[in-house]
Formats: sequence, C-alpha cells, structure tokens
Amino acid sequence: MSNDAEKDLSAFLAALPAYKRKQFEQGLSSFTQEEWNQWIEWMAAAPEQFDELWQEYSRLLQRVPAKLREYRKRMMRENGRSLTEAILPGIPAGRPRKDALAKEAVELKLRMNVPQIATELNKRHGKDTTTPAAIAKLIKRYRARTKSNE
Repeated sequence: MSNDAEKDLSAFLAALPAYKRKQFEQGLSSFTQEEWNQWIEWMAAAPEQFDELWQEYSRLLQRVPAKLREYRKRMMRENGRSLTEAILPGIPAGRPRKDALAKEAVELKLRMNVPQIATELNKRHGKDTTTPAAIAKLIKRYRARTKSNE
C-alpha cells in the first residue's frame, strides 16, 4: 500500500510544472526570482486551481505518513505551528487496526483453534502475517469492541 501511495504521489508531482512541484516539495521559500514570477502570474490567473491541486496533494500525502510528517515540519518552520495545524491533515496515530483480519479470525474460530487460525491466515495473506499470540489478542479485542457497540 505504501509503495502504491508513494507512486501515486510521485506521479501527481511529476505532472506539475517545475515551480508548482517545488512549491509542494520544498516550499515557497526555496523559489528563485523567476519561479516567484511564474507562481505570482499563475495565482493571479487561476487561484482556484491552487486549491484543487492542494486538495489532491493533501489527499495523496495522507497516504504516505513519512512524507506528510516531513511536509508538516517544513510548514511549521515556514508558517508557525497554529497555521500549520489549522490547514494540514493530522498524521494518523499508531498502526492501523486489523479489523478485517480480526473478523476473519473470529469466523475461523468457530471451527479451528488459535494456532490453526494463524496458519490459515498466513496461507491466505502471506507468510508472517500473524502469530497464534497475535490472533488470540485480535479475537479478544474484536469481540470486546463489537460487544461494546451493541
């Protein structure tokens, strides 16, 4: 997933003119006088286009947390913390939950024991996807979450 997200982000940036790409990758403070002139001309002619590009860049950036973190740090240096936090998406905290895997494990639990479930899920989703100990925790947490939602 991360690899595809990085490819999508790279493709988006590659399609932009050099000064627009530089704006997203390095910030306005890195512009030469010529790039400033191009940027000012573009903003005067089509300010709404910047909003569209920024929305798309922001969407793609959310899928690549390392790049998002780097972008946020640069924006905080250039614009200050409060402005950055107001306009940029937050960085997802922690690792994504494995709800789909947990649901699958719960369904398999009806006919298999925990080590067999781990083996089966590793066959389906690739070697080293999970372990018996991880499966036991996934099932426990999934059941607790679904019970509290009822």
